[in-house]
Amino acid sequence: MVTSLESEETSSLQRLAVAQAGFAEEVVAQMFDEINLAQDYATKILSNDFVKTSGAMPVDAYHYTLPLSVDSVGVLEYDKNKITNSPPPSTRVCSAISNQNNLKNCWFDPEIPLTSGRVVEGSTSSPSGEKLTVSLRTTGVYWPHPKATGKMGPYMPGCEGDKYSACTLDPSYEFQDINNLNTSIVEEIKMTSYLSDIFLQTFLSNEAIEFMYIGTHGHGIFRTFPYGHSAGRVTKDRRSARDGKTRIGYDPRHRPWYWQCEQAGKTIITPPYIDATTDELVITVASPVYEKNTTKLLAVIGYDVSIARLAVLILSSKVLYNGYAYLVTAEQGYTYSEYGGAAKADTGKLVVYPGLSAADIDSGNTNLFQWEFKDADDVGNAFRNGIYKTMTDPLSVAGANTYTKQGSTWHIAYAPVPTPRYSLAYVVPDSDIRVPASRVEKMINTIVSLEPTFSCGQKKNTY
Repeated sequence: MVTSLESEETSSLQRLAVAQAGFAEEVVAQMFDEINLAQDYATKILSNDFVKTSGAMPVDAYHYTLPLSVDSVGVLEYDKNKITNSPPPSTRVCSAISNQNNLKNCWFDPEIPLTSGRVVEGSTSSPSGEKLTVSLRTTGVYWPHPKATGKMGPYMPGCEGDKYSACTLDPSYEFQDINNLNTSIVEEIKMTSYLSDIFLQTFLSNEAIEFMYIGTHGHGIFRTFPYGHSAGRVTKDRRSARDGKTRIGYDPRHRPWYWQCEQAGKTIITPPYIDATTDELVITVASPVYEKNTTKLLAVIGYDVSIARLAVLILSSKVLYNGYAYLVTAEQGYTYSEYGGAAKADTGKLVVYPGLSAADIDSGNTNLFQWEFKDADDVGNAFRNGIYKTMTDPLSVAGANTYTKQGSTWHIAYAPVPTPRYSLAYVVPDSDIRVPASRVEKMINTIVSLEPTFSCGQKKNTY
């Protein structure tokens, strides 16, 4: 009986892992399906493989997410000091200014006041004020100051990657005057605007999505849904994921989600990172957009999901008395470089783990073995060569086993989350597994010890 009860506890742990992994798979697989649909649509649009009605444009194609300058008419403000210290009043909307000679010191907000969208609070100690500056009515469009790309001029062949700094200013290149923009910038603004409807419909159909966006490879045009101010994109200096250099402002082509997807060449899900706008811990599902029938990269599409949602799903289950759950990446099928470093893989990176903080993720302290085994390399290596090798195999099936940690036996039940190539694990000390059995064993021993007393004290039934 005791052995049977222990076996039942282990089986229950396995069933829990399979059920929760199935739910996580359902959530993430939906996002993969949706982004692949958007990728297919974007391929047709950016490859000009569709019939356009002359003169017709999607509604609200030009909702710029930077304000117009306080000083100059029709010029977008990229000066981070001016945006930080003297931004236009939140109630001064450009569309309400009828005299074009006064078109300055205003925002392109589609509504007043702006709303809060779906951004979940609480991921960092200094949340961005831009969490309350979004609108669900339309997309917003932004593009980087040339200095954000590490060059002074348009994106052109020969200026990719670490060659950016060799590019020089093209005097005819205009990126701030909205009435005199470089023609190729205008074309990318127009083309990406056709994605506004699919972004809106996808967002409304999937409550797990917080932001959706596309970054073009040509000029770094960054169209986002919901619409939101991009003040934080020009007021912060950022380290490029491409080459590790710090640059002024935000260029999507230099962000980890874009660069990793570009190298993978397929739809991916990134490790958790701190979002540049919201300061939240997020994962991004990203997909590359290639010119039709070629390998020329045109853009990358991304959807953001807050880690808070996955953490609630994984960590909310009570696992006996001292057990816990975690979500870890399996083999992703590709390697990539980041910040100018050597090629690496994401296998064994924690996505969710009890006590895993934003600071841990931001610093790269997400290795499973660092959290599970601390400094016990010998024990950790035994786990690595056995259970870990099986559970991080993307073709693995659900399983259960035992291993040693801190001198005690632990039980683990794991199940794959196939689409993102994750593994969901539940771990419980053997003492927890034995609690029900120990209680029954104790009860049996008590009954056995009382049996002689019972026999002597009762009159034998003679019926």
